[in-house]
Amino acid sequence: MKGRRLLALAVASLAATPGCATRPASPPPAPATRSGPDYSINDRSVNDVVVEQALFGSGTRLVDVTARVVQLLRSEPAGFAPAADWLHADPAPGKNKSLLIRYRFRGKERLFIVTGGNRASYAALVAVADEDADHAQ
Repeated sequence: MKGRRLLALAVASLAATPGCATRPASPPPAPATRSGPDYSINDRSVNDVVVEQALFGSGTRLVDVTARVVQLLRSEPAGFAPAADWLHADPAPGKNKSLLIRYRFRGKERLFIVTGGNRASYAALVAVADEDADHAQ
């Protein structure tokens, strides 16, 4: 429950900031050596990314869109926008909304937040995690 409150606070604070995201709108494409997503037995896995939770909304009006985000990460290599039509949910009609993805990459938990006209993709999740790893060295 504590994790959900933390996610709600993060989404609430970012929902008021138009265009804020952890990555630019055009994330780098996935490396050419990948022929496509490799689905594991765990249905929340896409290659080496495991989506723990994905919340979409504004303020305290959040909806869990984990299954839909996993589906989009697998089927939309160019990414998808944090919008009701993509995520098949609208917990706060007429409000600016954010998408928060809590995921594991190479065993480490990460957060990825997308708002406004920015996009989420497998390549963007990996790029953020790789960037964090570079800064840690």
